[in-house]
Amino acid sequence: MEDGNYRERARTEVNPADYRVPVFLESAYLWAFIFRADRQRLFRFEMLRDENVGDHTAAVIQFVPRAPIRKKLNDWAGYAWIDRETSQILKVEAYSPTDWNGRCGSQADIVKERQSYDTERVVTEFGLEKNGMRFPTHVEITTTRSAVVSGTAGTSCENRHSRS
Repeated sequence: MEDGNYRERARTEVNPADYRVPVFLESAYLWAFIFRADRQRLFRFEMLRDENVGDHTAAVIQFVPRAPIRKKLNDWAGYAWIDRETSQILKVEAYSPTDWNGRCGSQADIVKERQSYDTERVVTEFGLEKNGMRFPTHVEITTTRSAVVSGTAGTSCENRHSRS
């Protein structure tokens, strides 16, 4: 269809911020920066276990930022599934530090205040391999509203992490 109006509208530049595009979608490879040598000191890493991701055996590594938290440098916490054979990222599940702390920390303060809280989770899967590189095939952004009805404080994050 050679409609002049359509072609003009199709070329109209937009600002992603106007559509509430989250900052973590600005770069599909944002998660790889966490493992860069110059940023490793900004995180605490812990090997949790091995899991299968498709046909690959992956090391599940937890990453948590060290204080102080600096925007766009160490402002994510979560898990990375790293291919044991190629050392490439297969999958990442990440949270902002605030969401991570609300999800993983003691719920004593939430119980005292009887408030609900939102947790935003970003899962990125790198399922396409081409020329020795992995590319994102799936991004899932989920916001969950939680409220503490009853419970105990001090539950660890690893115990509450659902395995994907």
